[in-house]
Amino acid sequence: MYLSINCLAGFQTKVLMTLEKLVENQVEILANQRKLLAGVEDPPEEVIQRSCRTVKELEDLCKGLEDATKRNKMISYLRSVGGRDLGAMVRKVLNKIASNQVLKVYSLKGRKENAVSMTSTSVG
Repeated sequence: MYLSINCLAGFQTKVLMTLEKLVENQVEILANQRKLLAGVEDPPEEVIQRSCRTVKELEDLCKGLEDATKRNKMISYLRSVGGRDLGAMVRKVLNKIASNQVLKVYSLKGRKENAVSMTSTSVG
């Protein structure tokens, strides 16, 4: 019952390659599933064309989302973004909404110096 080191190494390589393919397939399946659940492939024109590059653009976007139809389309689109984990998903969603320069202006709770609290604005 002696296996040569070469045989064992070849087996391990095959197993690892198979696992890598499974992970790649799973990521693709999850991305497709998110798109199907959201019912959206690309951002709807009336929702968002590109990340907001100014605070004014972000505020205008937020005002536009007061309309329930537009808000629901945006939610559906952002659901489809996905990510490998919660943190990655949040970063991808934020990048779809606004540039880093715009997001630097805001703080979730307003604790950062010179930052606007998102809870006290129409953005939050």
